[in-house]
Amino acid sequence: MSCYIHRLKELLAKHGIDVNPENRSRLDEEIHKVVDVRYKDCPHVWTEVKKRIKDDEAGFIEAVKLEFGSSK
Repeated sequence: MSCYIHRLKELLAKHGIDVNPENRSRLDEEIHKVVDVRYKDCPHVWTEVKKRIKDDEAGFIEAVKLEFGSSK
């Protein structure tokens, strides 16, 4: 399980993405794709996520929504 998803839960919820036990793993995989980091590389993905949120929160969220929605 991801070591950073719990830190994003409020931000994702604010933008309409519900994090729950059923979708948590898939959401983790999709976020790895969005930031282009090999799956299960938690420290590196968290570094990239923080950078993306700081630089362009809306763009990051839209990319996650797009990736997460297209993988259903």
